[in-house]
Amino acid sequence: MNGKDIINKLKAEGWKLDRINGNHDVGMGLVSTIARQTGVEPK
Repeated sequence: MNGKDIINKLKAEGWKLDRINGNHDVGMGLVSTIARQTGVEPK
């Protein structure tokens, strides 16, 4: 899963994008943290 996938999933759940700095791959640890903090499952 890359950053764009995560952003699109969060937007679909009603989250709004504040800002983006950089463009790098997202590790599974960060994906898990985002899922836990937002309640949005990445799958």
